[in-house]
Amino acid sequence: MSEYVSSMIKYAHSGDSFTILVKNNLKQINEKQFSLAYIDCPRFRKEGDEPFAFEAQEHARRLVVGRPASTCTFNVAPTTKREYGCIRTADLDLTESLLRAGLAKLRPEAVRRESNHENAYFKGLEEAQAAAQESKLGVWSNLEDAVQTEKSVPADIPKFMKRNQKKKLNGIIENIRDGDQLRVRLLLKPRRHQYINVSLAGVRCPRATHTYNDQPPTEEEPFGDAARQFVETRLLQRNVIIELLGVTPSNTSFIANVLHPAGNIAHVLLSGGLGRVADLHSINLGPEAMQNLRTIEGKAKAANLGIWKNVKLPNIGSLSLRDYSGIVSRVVSTDTLEVRRDDGSDARLQLSSIRHPRPSNEKEAPYQLDAREFFRKKIIGKRVNVSLDFVRPAQNGLPEINACTVTLSDGRNLAMLAVENGYASVLRHRADDVDRSPIYDHLIQAEKNAQEAKKGMWSGKKPQYEAIVNASETPLRSRQNLSSLQRNRKLPVVIENVISGSRFRCFCPKENCFFMFACAGIRTPRTARNAQDKEEPFATESFNNAKSLLQQEVEVEVLSVDNNSCFLGDLTVNRTSNFALDLLTEGLAWCQGYSSQSNIQYTQYHDAESSAREKKVGIWHNYAPEVAQKKTDAPSDSAASEPTYLDVALSDIADDGKFSFQVAGPNIQQLENLMSELSDHRKAAQSLDRYNVGMNVAAISTLDNGIYRGKILRCNRENQSADVLLYDYGSVEQTPFKNLYALPEKFSKLKPQAQLSRLTFVQLPPSNSDYYEDAKLVFRELAMNKGLVAKIDGKTDNVASVTLYNPSDGADFSDCINTQLVALGMASVTPRRKLAPFEKDAASLSILQDCQQQARLNHIGMWVYGDPLEYEE
Repeated sequence: MSEYVSSMIKYAHSGDSFTILVKNNLKQINEKQFSLAYIDCPRFRKEGDEPFAFEAQEHARRLVVGRPASTCTFNVAPTTKREYGCIRTADLDLTESLLRAGLAKLRPEAVRRESNHENAYFKGLEEAQAAAQESKLGVWSNLEDAVQTEKSVPADIPKFMKRNQKKKLNGIIENIRDGDQLRVRLLLKPRRHQYINVSLAGVRCPRATHTYNDQPPTEEEPFGDAARQFVETRLLQRNVIIELLGVTPSNTSFIANVLHPAGNIAHVLLSGGLGRVADLHSINLGPEAMQNLRTIEGKAKAANLGIWKNVKLPNIGSLSLRDYSGIVSRVVSTDTLEVRRDDGSDARLQLSSIRHPRPSNEKEAPYQLDAREFFRKKIIGKRVNVSLDFVRPAQNGLPEINACTVTLSDGRNLAMLAVENGYASVLRHRADDVDRSPIYDHLIQAEKNAQEAKKGMWSGKKPQYEAIVNASETPLRSRQNLSSLQRNRKLPVVIENVISGSRFRCFCPKENCFFMFACAGIRTPRTARNAQDKEEPFATESFNNAKSLLQQEVEVEVLSVDNNSCFLGDLTVNRTSNFALDLLTEGLAWCQGYSSQSNIQYTQYHDAESSAREKKVGIWHNYAPEVAQKKTDAPSDSAASEPTYLDVALSDIADDGKFSFQVAGPNIQQLENLMSELSDHRKAAQSLDRYNVGMNVAAISTLDNGIYRGKILRCNRENQSADVLLYDYGSVEQTPFKNLYALPEKFSKLKPQAQLSRLTFVQLPPSNSDYYEDAKLVFRELAMNKGLVAKIDGKTDNVASVTLYNPSDGADFSDCINTQLVALGMASVTPRRKLAPFEKDAASLSILQDCQQQARLNHIGMWVYGDPLEYEE
C-alpha cells in the first residue's frame, strides 16, 4: 500500500472507475485511470445499463468529481497500468460510502483473499455492505426502482425540439468532444433520462484532437484542445441548465444555451479568444443576442487573446509589397529562394509551412543536395508569382522571414511541388501558431502520399549526390584532381557561388566535386573589402554581371591550377559565349595574359579590350588616375607592453590558422597607387638571372595573373618554381621562375602592408582535421571584407597576437571574434602550457572556457561527436 496522494477527480466513468489528475515532481499535471479496490459497481453498457449504474456514478460524482481528494494505490494492473486503491475526502471513504448506500458489492475473490487476513479496512467494508443488505438499499432492493436511460438521440428530433423548445431542462454534461460540442444527459423525470448532442449557441470553437478506433489522432485546430479543456474544467459532469433553441442542419444535434450558475459558457469562451461567433446561429438567437456576442468577440480581438493572438495582417504591408512577380535568381534550398523583382531588387523568402531536408536528421541530411538540385533544375530563371502569407519577426539573432506562397506561371505551387516529390517535409505548427500556408491541409496530404509512394528522401535509396569531394580543399588535392577535370575539354558545371567578377565556386555533377574556378587571361576590378576600403571603378557592375550566372549550368575548360587551389581556364555560357571575352567587350575586365594562352585567344582578348577602350565603356569611361597620400607606419615589431588598437582589414587566412591584415589609412591608398604603377611597369619588367631565398621580386600571381611585390621563401630547382610571399597581402604562392621579375628600387620604398598574426588565447583546428575547412570558412565569414579593430596583445617570433573586434558586434571581450569562434565550436582555447606570457588574463580565459564548455555540451562545430582535444587525451 502506498501513501495517500493529493489528487483532483476529473471524471467518474462509473461508481468505481475514475480519471484523476495528479501533479508529478516537475509540477506537471498527469492524467491516469484509477479504480476502487475490492468492489464492483453496476456498469454502463451499450445494450442497456445495469440497474443502479447511474445512481452509483451520481453518488460518486456528487462526492468527489471536481474536488480535491486523497488517493491511495493498493496495486497496479501489469497490462493496463490501471491503479486500484481507495479515494478519501476530508470526511469519508468513497468505497465505504458506496457500499453503505447499496451502490456497490464486494468482489467475491476479494472476500476469499482477505477473509484470512487481519485487514481492518476490509472488515469495515464488509460491515458497510452488511448494513446495506439489511436495509435493502440500492442493488439489494427492488431493481425496478433504478433510473431508465435512453442512450440514443431522440427518434424524432424535430418533435422533441418542438416539445421542449425554450424550456429550461436540467442536465449533466457527460462528454465534451470540442469546446462547443457536448453530450448531455437530460434529467427529464426522476427515473427517465435522455442523452442528446448539443452545439453551443452562437459560438464555434476550434476542432480538438480526436482518435477514432486504431487510426492516428487527428490534427487539432489552433486552440482546439485549449477550448475543450476550458469547458471540461468547468462543466464536465456538472449540473447545468439546457435551453434548446434549434436543430443543426445535419439534424443530429441541438443548438442550445448551456447555463451554469457562473453564467453562459459561450460568453466566457468568446471573451477568452477560444471561439468565434457562429453566424449560422443568428436565426436561433436573434439580432440582440448576436450583437452581444460580437461585442464580446471584438474585445478579445482587440486584446489579441486566444485565436486572435498575434494577428499578422498589419505586418504584411501594402498590397504592392505582398504580391509581386519576379525571376528566381537563386535556390538556397527547397524552402528558401531568392527572387529578383522587376525593379532589379532581390527578395529572399521562404515557402510557407515546409522545411527542406534537415541537416540534423541523419536520414534526411544526405538528400539536401539532391533536393536543391531538383528544385534548381525546375525553377531557376523561371518567372514566378509571389504572395506574402505572413512575416516572422527577427528573433534569436535570426533575420526577419517573409513566408510566401509562390506559384509558377502555369499555376503550380512550389511548396506542393517540393513536398509531393519527397524533397521537403511539412512543418507541424504549434497549437498557438496561426501563421501557416493557406494550403496547409493539402501539403499534409501530399507529404503522406510522397511517403507512401517512397519518393525523394522517403525512398530509402542512395542519394544521387553523396560524399562530394572538395577539389580545392588543399593544393595537393587540387593537383590530384587536375587531370580528372581536364579529361573533358568542355566540363558541365553549376555556378554555386560568385566570389568576384571572374572567380566562382563550381559544382560538377559528373565528377561529384566542388572546386574554385577563375577565368584565365583577365582581371576584373576589385571590390571593397571593408567600409574603409575603396573599390576599383566598376567593381560592383562586374560582380553583378557575374551574379547572373549564379546556379546556372555553364561549361568550363580547366587549363591549370594555382597554388591556392583555384583552377584556371575558360568559361562558356550557353555553349557559345566566352564569358571572359564578354567581360572585356563590356569594359568590365582587362587583359592579363598567361604563358599557355594561345595566340588566337590572346589576339581576341586584346581586340575586345581595345574595342571597349575606344567605345569608352565600363572601366574605360572617365577613368582618372588616383592621387597618392602620405604613408603610415605598420604596427611596431616590439611586444605590446600596453594594448594598441588599430583599424584593420584581413587580407589572407593561412592553412596553419594564422592570418594577415592591413592597417587602414593612407598607406593602403599608397599601395593601390603603387600596384597601378607596377602593373604599368610590367611590360618593361626585367627577368632575373638568379633566384635566391630572401630576394625581393615582382611576381605574377597564378591566381588572377596580376603582378605583386613579393619575397622568395623557397626555391625548387627541379620544378623551376619558387614559393613567394606576397607581403602586401600575406598569401604564399608557388610561382614559376619565368613569372618572377626584378623589383625596381622605387617600388621597394613602401613597407610591406600585411602583418602576420594569430588569435590571442584560441587556436583553430589543425589543417588535417575534419573541422578545419569549416572553421576557416566561419572565420572568413566573421572577419573578411569587414572593417575590424585589432587589439595588439603582444608578439612572438614576429607574429602579432591579436584580439579582433567587429565594431557592429560590440566592444566587450565576449563580443570579439576570438570568443565567437570558440562559442561556435570552430576554435578551442589554447592549452595553458602553450600560452604566451601576455596571455594570462584570467577573466578572458574564464569567458573562453565557459563558451568552449557550452559548445561542447551542445555538440556544435568540432564538438559534434564530443571528441576530446589532443592535449586532453
